[in-house]
Amino acid sequence: MYSQQNLSYHGLLRCFFLVCLILLLFLHNSYAYSAELRLSWDPSQDADGYMFYYDYDNATGEYHFSDDVDNQTSYPITEFLIRPQDHYYFAVTAYRYDNETVKIESGFSEYHIDFRQYDYDDDYIIAFFDNCPDVYNPSQEDTDANGIGDACETPITTTTTSIPSGGSNSGSGGGDTSGGGYGDSTLQPECIVDMDCQIDYLCDTKNGVCVECMDDSHCDDGLYCNGNELCHDNKCIGGTNPCDETEVCDEENDRCLDCESNMDCDDGIFCNGAELCDDGGCVEDKEPCVSDEICMEDVDQCWNIEKLTALSLRDTLARPIFRKKRCPWLVLKSEEDNHFNKSKYSITIEGQGDDALGVEIDYKRSAFKILGFILVPVCIEYNATIGQWTIEIETLVGDADNPFNEIIYTTFQIR
Repeated sequence: MYSQQNLSYHGLLRCFFLVCLILLLFLHNSYAYSAELRLSWDPSQDADGYMFYYDYDNATGEYHFSDDVDNQTSYPITEFLIRPQDHYYFAVTAYRYDNETVKIESGFSEYHIDFRQYDYDDDYIIAFFDNCPDVYNPSQEDTDANGIGDACETPITTTTTSIPSGGSNSGSGGGDTSGGGYGDSTLQPECIVDMDCQIDYLCDTKNGVCVECMDDSHCDDGLYCNGNELCHDNKCIGGTNPCDETEVCDEENDRCLDCESNMDCDDGIFCNGAELCDDGGCVEDKEPCVSDEICMEDVDQCWNIEKLTALSLRDTLARPIFRKKRCPWLVLKSEEDNHFNKSKYSITIEGQGDDALGVEIDYKRSAFKILGFILVPVCIEYNATIGQWTIEIETLVGDADNPFNEIIYTTFQIR
């Protein structure tokens, strides 16, 4: 059998104490942050490899963390220095394989260390990381970035501030507990570094408390469409959608769009043409009907227009003299056969110039057709504009399967 005597750990234990002494002297005189600290041990004869065990609290004598380091005889411990209030336990075992199948392991070469004893100024920062290891400076301010804290370069005035309790010092021999400030066990800060706080919280090292945020950047979730998040009283406040109600938020390009597709622009009206979405903005397309067509909104179609010229049997009408208005019939005769339909027509009448007035259709009477003549009721006021007037009679002819419009056009004079 391969016994523990074959895998002696006495040399390992002696080496641990030697490394601890070197570590103590190194931490007290070092400002280097990039160095790596390692625990080393003497090799064991005939060992195939080593197991490195560690734990924060070994009250039960059990280790919850381990690492197979193969045949290496050292292990980095720099990461353990970030929480100096903890008491660490380490152990190394040697092992070999019996017939390359069964792993036989020696007993533990136990050793423990309280890193808190290397925090000489009670600022909860191990001397190895402390840019001013002998002067209390939890903020680690280094204005000139020379690796030496401002507290060691310029005189400072310190005051004792009561910090809410929240941390714990479970190590043995861990700093001065009889004085005030952070060294006082009744005034320990809630946090020293961010990892002391729960997820998504930060450590306000100035006040020693965990907070949700210290400036707006800590609240920013990186999303555009839910607005800017702000930090107010160390709490994050959600933002609002930056786009108007009629706009669409484009998260990918961080912008507000009038549209994403043509459907967002469509106003539902046929005769003013299609509305298109172009690069997030709505633009109008050309109207659907050409100049010799008329747009029929009710059926969403363009109908052809057939124009006919008519003659007025009375091409000159006089304004009234003894009364304000008179309403004669205007009798028209088209040069070609027309399709006037008294149930499907509309009439417009216009004078020359935008200020022409005094002549209008008499809607109390209806236009009608008899013997090929079209009779149009008009009313002429005493102040009607003298000159040429135009009448257009538009008749809807056919249906959706054979659509076209007919316009009968004529002119007359007012004197």
